[in-house]
Amino acid sequence: MRGGNASVHAIVRRTTGLCIFGRAAPQSFGHKLMRLVPVLGVVAALGLVGVVAYRALLGGQTVSWHQRLTVIVETPAGERRGSSVTEVTNTEWHGPLVPPEAGGIVPVYRGEAVVVEVLPGRYMFALLKGTKPDGDAPFWVYAAYDLEGPSDLAEKTYVKKMAKVKRQPLDTPVPLPPIAYPILVTFDDITRPETVRAVDPANLAAEFGSGVNLTGITLEVTDAPVTEGPVEAVLGWFYSPEYWTNPGWANLPVFVKDVISGIKSPIKR
Repeated sequence: MRGGNASVHAIVRRTTGLCIFGRAAPQSFGHKLMRLVPVLGVVAALGLVGVVAYRALLGGQTVSWHQRLTVIVETPAGERRGSSVTEVTNTEWHGPLVPPEAGGIVPVYRGEAVVVEVLPGRYMFALLKGTKPDGDAPFWVYAAYDLEGPSDLAEKTYVKKMAKVKRQPLDTPVPLPPIAYPILVTFDDITRPETVRAVDPANLAAEFGSGVNLTGITLEVTDAPVTEGPVEAVLGWFYSPEYWTNPGWANLPVFVKDVISGIKSPIKR
């Protein structure tokens, strides 16, 4: 009987891969994975709790969008346009562990200036920043969509303002008010950054001649990719070590440095 039982057990092992008596057969990968499921669930739950706690104590909520700025110029030869898409990401820092002076909204943006060939070989650039904060790329939406103006339609909280931005129909241009215009510049010699000069948006004719006027600047929310390339195609010197290293950089006038820093973001040196 004992010998018969041994034979039965041997048959069972061969046909099923299991051992009823004695040492168990090796478990399959699927069995091991199933044993890990409860552990993975605990790890995921702890991770979620950590994220919630982090947000509660420090904030860190982000809102991101792509926006297209278009500059429209009237010339004797017809209308000239230039556009550029930038990405803006706002991070909101607040919470018990954030000092009051360190809290608030931190905007980060990437993209490049708008390039418009106003006349053959004569270019105008709309930078990523303005003479006032309203003219900086992260704040164009505030003026374009009346997010904090005096009208009754203006949103009263940051959350509502961002929600309004995200509700905007894609690729639908709206006028950018002059208060939010970015800095406009041109170069007397496109190959030399030190020849840059500011352009008065109300008087393009002073730089480009009679019959040249700024028709307007528009902004639109879009899902198009961030613009890359047009600036470097026109400003071949942009990443030249001659200007980014001393003594070249140190010798540039402050206004020229300010312009260069507003042409692209981030600047990959």
